[in-house]
Amino acid sequence: MKGKIVLIVILVAVLGTVTIFADNKDIIKQGDFALLLVRHTATPVPQGGWNVDSAISVLQDVGIVPFSGAWNAAEDMTEGDLAHVLRLFGISVYSANPDEKVTWGRANAVFFRYDDFFKNYNLKTRTVYGNTTTHVDTAVGGSDSLAPASPTTP
Repeated sequence: MKGKIVLIVILVAVLGTVTIFADNKDIIKQGDFALLLVRHTATPVPQGGWNVDSAISVLQDVGIVPFSGAWNAAEDMTEGDLAHVLRLFGISVYSANPDEKVTWGRANAVFFRYDDFFKNYNLKTRTVYGNTTTHVDTAVGGSDSLAPASPTTP
């Protein structure tokens, strides 16, 4: 009986590993990439947690978009789009094959490589033109109401 249990555990581990590697070869959609991207940043999690729509909304609001100029959740992510998005973050990269599709494995490798950069990047402090904001997100009452960073009158 012990031998059967050990064999079952080994088979489950092997099948789980094969499944993980198979997923890494699948093409990632722009919506899934946007979701991974915001989850790797220091951006405060919205009420209800991150989802594809909220991730795309935040990225679109601050001007972080694929090369086409807008996110399309159902469209495949290409290397050209990936490089463009990373350049908008200030990471100097380019793609030799801009039309090549990005896999889940490649996307995760990018986040692994630039994890130290992304974990300190708060999208709420970025403006469309890449300047720092002059307001502080106080999140008072669960809203994104903004208060001036410094008062105009004492």
